[in-house]
Amino acid sequence: MKIGKNIFAPRILAVITALLLACLCVIPAGATQKYKWVDDRNDLIGENCEKEIEASFEYIKNTYDYNVYFATVYSLGSKTATEYADDLYDSLFPINSTGILMLVSMEERDYAFSTSGAAIDLFNTDSRLINLELAVVALLRVNDFEGAAKTFAHLTQSCLEAVRRYEQDKDDIPNAWMNSYCETIDDYWVKRKMPEEYNSVSLRGIIKALSESHENTGGIYDYGRDYLKRCASRFLIALAVAAVVAFIWVGVMKSKMNTARRQNAASNYVRPDSFKLTQSSDLFLYSTVSRTARARDDSSGSGGGGGGSHTSSSGGSHGGSSGKF
Repeated sequence: MKIGKNIFAPRILAVITALLLACLCVIPAGATQKYKWVDDRNDLIGENCEKEIEASFEYIKNTYDYNVYFATVYSLGSKTATEYADDLYDSLFPINSTGILMLVSMEERDYAFSTSGAAIDLFNTDSRLINLELAVVALLRVNDFEGAAKTFAHLTQSCLEAVRRYEQDKDDIPNAWMNSYCETIDDYWVKRKMPEEYNSVSLRGIIKALSESHENTGGIYDYGRDYLKRCASRFLIALAVAAVVAFIWVGVMKSKMNTARRQNAASNYVRPDSFKLTQSSDLFLYSTVSRTARARDDSSGSGGGGGGSHTSSSGGSHGGSSGKF
């Protein structure tokens, strides 16, 4: 019996050791990625914000089947912001899968949005990506990184919800895009009913528009902003018409006050026999020659961004935009 115990003891010890090593290998791998949809390597947002947008992105995945990811880094290395964002998306999700990723880099204050799959056309339609970018970058510029991350999550979800409602109702309901308004979408994407004060130019309408501008209730469809622009344009038109009428009236009055008339011929201004021309000649003084090089059509232009798609280093098709804040 003692010999049997001595034989099995090393084997049991070896199994326990192998299990411990396996555990040690697994723990660091799980610790490197704290969240599934958020990677704040540069520590720009707090723990509560990470949990909030992580839950939002998880909801988007389960509801709309979209991959949505938020990442921050310090340096882009030798890559551009677009290249880094595209490669990061391809490393996280299957190639050409549907989703959108937002990247923030603090070294040169770069940002990038990378869209993939069906998200390319969805966010290019109606300038949705441009409007999403405007709202987020405005917060990045004032270093409100938590606000930018939350706005990215909220507007992405509300945009997908608006599109889904529109696709369901467009064949049956007139003005389906306007009628798809709900609290989860908000006024940023969907046009709400225009207030009655904005039907005509009035002092009430101007006061209401100014109060809404202070409340910052804008979005893509900002009736107050458009109303103030309309009032300003009408005021400028009225001012221009008044200036033209006043100029004509003053001109008429001035013509009645001036009885002298300008003569077309100079002879009427010369006294008789006061000027005699005895000799005339033409003298050559100098000449000037200017030369301009002929433009050669040998330039090779480079592609720009906006509205199209490109291919990442992994071979995936991506859309998106990038810039500095």
